[in-house]
Amino acid sequence: MRDMSLPHHLAHLAPLIAEADGQAIEYERAGVAPADVPALVAYYATLADWPARVACVQLVIDHHDPSMENMLRDILRAPYTETWFDDWTEQIQADALAHLYVEHADGRGRLYADRAHLRRTVDETLERLGLTRDAAPPPASQHVPTHARHENIEEAVEAGDLDAVRRFLDDGADPRQITGAGDPLLVLALMHHRSDVALALLAAGADPDARRTPGSQSALWWAAVNGDERVAEELLRRGAPVDDPDTHGGTPLGKAASSGRPALVRLLLAHGADPNATVSDGRGVLELSVRGGLDEILALLLAAGADPLRGTPLVSACVTGSTAMVHRLVTAGADVDAADEGGVTPLMHAASRGVPEMVEVLLDAGADPHRRDGHGRSAWDLAGGRPRGDAIRELITRRIR
Repeated sequence: MRDMSLPHHLAHLAPLIAEADGQAIEYERAGVAPADVPALVAYYATLADWPARVACVQLVIDHHDPSMENMLRDILRAPYTETWFDDWTEQIQADALAHLYVEHADGRGRLYADRAHLRRTVDETLERLGLTRDAAPPPASQHVPTHARHENIEEAVEAGDLDAVRRFLDDGADPRQITGAGDPLLVLALMHHRSDVALALLAAGADPDARRTPGSQSALWWAAVNGDERVAEELLRRGAPVDDPDTHGGTPLGKAASSGRPALVRLLLAHGADPNATVSDGRGVLELSVRGGLDEILALLLAAGADPLRGTPLVSACVTGSTAMVHRLVTAGADVDAADEGGVTPLMHAASRGVPEMVEVLLDAGADPHRRDGHGRSAWDLAGGRPRGDAIRELITRRIR
């Protein structure tokens, strides 16, 4: 039976929203037209639970309509449950902030990469708006009592029970043991953010070049993701290869850069990490670093010799980076008209994203406003219907005249 609170042509979305089916929602998102937005916004107001609301917002997040503003403010109230679903909630909240405020559109990359920064920003915005976050059940305690008993060292490592891990090691457990899932104990510890356990395993003889199967992500790769300087320093001291890639060519430096870990980037560069390493799809560390949202990391890589002409780092900066990052890349010699596979130039991405200052930096650097993408659209066209689109169109029009 169709849900009549949605128009006939959108009724098939109701069960997907109710189930918070992320994969299906992502697939359907491309089929939502601008004229559909008000109906979905009205439907949002009828939804009782936050997962369904998050799913509904994702369907319209590519559009800009005045009717969306209250919905986007409300989604900032979504509680954190300390489960996997928080990743989806936080992504939608970052997009909502970027829609509502130009300063967050400009700094969206950091909102994506830095969970603590995003949550602070959401809290500050809620306070400014006079709103409060909805209540959520308290997360399960992460504390493991010292008297907890584990059947084996693998359980103790995963739980982060350092005393139990040491007892197992003293009783002869192998610090190089591989779990049934193919993870060395050292990697398992780092996957669960157990720094002290990882250091204890290394001291007991764990292989510093231990790596996961499948994926081949090394212990140093995981330390870089976590921003764990202590473990990374110890791994490097014990001879872990600084540039050892995973099966996709990703290096610890690339992960540290894309995860927004400047201290790890400094450490890895100091140990000789290659700032021009590329992953299997051709993206370099410089391009990946933009995802971390920190201009500081971009500056470190450029100073270490990263090539701004390798790949399309300027496109990435215009998609998820900041105006400061765009300016730094332009100053370093990046090609202002280098397009992605769809023929979309940095200027087109900046216009579509709705950041006038970024558009102005590119125009001042000589970006061609007449270029068109694979669908025949110019930057002026792509600014239409986007946040701050009128201001961007005015900037472009002045350069065309």
